[in-house]
Amino acid sequence: MNQSISMFLPVAVVVLPALAGLIIFFTGNNRKLRESLSLIAAILSFLLVVALYFALGQGGKGSICCPLCLGYGFTFCLRADWLGLFFAGTTSLLWLVSVPYFIRYMEIKFPGNENRFFGFLTLSVAAAIGVAMAGNMLTLFALYELLTIFTYPLVAHTETPVVLKAAKKYLVYLLVGEMLLLFAVLSTPAFEQLDAFSKIGTMSSGIGLKMLFLIFCCYIVGFGIKAAVFPLGDWLPSVSVAPTPVTALLHAVAVVNVGLFGIMRVILNVFGLKLTRSIRGGTLLVFISCATIIYGSLQALNQNNLKKRLAFSTVEHLSYSILGVSLLNPTAFIGGLVFLISHAFLKLSLFLCAGIIDIKTGKTKVSELSGVGRKLPFISTCFAICSFGLIGMPLTLGFVGKWYLWRGPMETGQLSVMAVLIAGSVLCAFYLLYVVYMLFFKQADVDLVCDLQLNWPVYLPIGVGIFGNLFFGIFPKPLFLLIKPIITCYFGG
Repeated sequence: MNQSISMFLPVAVVVLPALAGLIIFFTGNNRKLRESLSLIAAILSFLLVVALYFALGQGGKGSICCPLCLGYGFTFCLRADWLGLFFAGTTSLLWLVSVPYFIRYMEIKFPGNENRFFGFLTLSVAAAIGVAMAGNMLTLFALYELLTIFTYPLVAHTETPVVLKAAKKYLVYLLVGEMLLLFAVLSTPAFEQLDAFSKIGTMSSGIGLKMLFLIFCCYIVGFGIKAAVFPLGDWLPSVSVAPTPVTALLHAVAVVNVGLFGIMRVILNVFGLKLTRSIRGGTLLVFISCATIIYGSLQALNQNNLKKRLAFSTVEHLSYSILGVSLLNPTAFIGGLVFLISHAFLKLSLFLCAGIIDIKTGKTKVSELSGVGRKLPFISTCFAICSFGLIGMPLTLGFVGKWYLWRGPMETGQLSVMAVLIAGSVLCAFYLLYVVYMLFFKQADVDLVCDLQLNWPVYLPIGVGIFGNLFFGIFPKPLFLLIKPIITCYFGG
């Protein structure tokens, strides 16, 4: 690919979908135009990410960078490297397969204000991809802040008192975290310089260990709130009252994954593995991740609302990927990245299954699901398969991710971490398999409240999640080929 063209691809993958999102606000009652723009934006982002993969592979460089000088030494920089593309590729693919479901769901459940909804949805995903494409911490922070602004109207979309209260809580949590994050960013050398993330470890070791640890903690709180780590993730279950497409966006497509990505950038690019070890940042994060896994699992067990149960499941499972990078071990990091993919696709599928059950039966509580499996056998079977993947049963991608996560602490002799991983999987089996039991083995008469036929694009994201989880669970090598350059970049070999 021509070098001058490939240089602008990181900008195009963010700007073009964002422009489509802005145009959606002005489509009026033209439903076809709104839906076409939503699909075009999703297709464009995915194709551009694929093009960046090819450009990066052919160019033989570690990154493709497009800077914009803002004056006074400040540079807004969008770049593509292997880690950023891994996240951008996951986000764009999930978005692409989910748009038809989102369109149909909002048409049935929440007609009205759809221009506002899909405009902000498109802008939110563009901002999330932009975070993955950020070339320095200034750019990452700006786009991270925009993601919060764009997602707030989505959380508050139905404007009921309960939803508005949850949206306010969401905004307060994230803005407090971003104030601490701003302090950390301004304390980071080269935060505004061109392509700062091309370096490994921009933080100066001469600052002093106590100050370095403080900055590290501010980063972890700032990004950890979006990643819903304990005790900062209380907002995530609260926003489960939002429409299912919003919860899917928050839990799988964009928001929590962006928090995880920020933590990875801090450890791998800002501090570097050596400095993170010296300030015991990895040890702190291992403790936080383990506490979050147990906390999320126990809370999920106590939730009768299905979406809240899945929300606390996200609190638990995202910390597996945080644990993968916190162990500062290449094997565990591979497990964290693999489980990130597995969780994103499976959790998206589980939320969409819950949405279809809600549409068809009006049931939102676990205790009300008795007999639903007989009325909706296909969607209930999909829910069960996705549950098996999250638990980590063999022949699923979840098992591959957890296998590498177990091997990481095994190599370093951290038996307590292995015990937490086992306990988390056992608890996950309890709270997800109980839902499967209610769907299939509890006998009760259930009436369908909606007889509308849902066309095949609605089932597409669920099918993609299940197929990908089973295919890569049996044949994981193609996924490892995407991960290998990331491991080589940060761990060598």
